[in-house]
Amino acid sequence: MHQVPLSEKQRILSEAKRALSPDGAFVVADYGLQTGLMRLLFRITVQALDGVQNTQANADGAIPKLLGDAGFCPVEEIEKFNSVTGTISILRAQLNR
Repeated sequence: MHQVPLSEKQRILSEAKRALSPDGAFVVADYGLQTGLMRLLFRITVQALDGVQNTQANADGAIPKLLGDAGFCPVEEIEKFNSVTGTISILRAQLNR
């Protein structure tokens, strides 16, 4: 999702919520909050290739909030790890119906 505009991120999450069964969960692995050295690596790799406009929300850690805004609750970061291009977060979001 890091490569698409904010409005498309919101649309994807809304569609995921609509498509899931009432007891469903949405799991996403993507770039998450970038801090320290990871922010620098993210900037000189991902943002250099994909642009800042579409990737900044991920770098700022906005995906959990976007999941909440789309009606998912709770939203939990179940794993995160650093890569040569930045921090990857694995998020699990339950439906809040």
